[in-house]
Amino acid sequence: MLNQLAQANSNIVVVGVNFDNLPDSVVSEQAQKLGIEFPLLSTEPEGRWGQPRPDVLPTTLVIGTDGSWKETLVGPQSAEDFKAALQ
Repeated sequence: MLNQLAQANSNIVVVGVNFDNLPDSVVSEQAQKLGIEFPLLSTEPEGRWGQPRPDVLPTTLVIGTDGSWKETLVGPQSAEDFKAALQ
């Protein structure tokens, strides 16, 4: 769903974060197996948006075009959930 979201919306950037502290080679291998087509950060952006490290994965941080945190979505999300968060 995140691949589709990124591909269908030129004004949206989807970025995954490696919260498991795995080596880049392992992250790349897992991303390939899962068909992840969006960029992945090998380290978490601690404190970047003033949000704590997620206790639950998946967690989605919605960041506005101005670079500020807008909303946090916890757990699996549907396409409708993402559309509502991006409104």
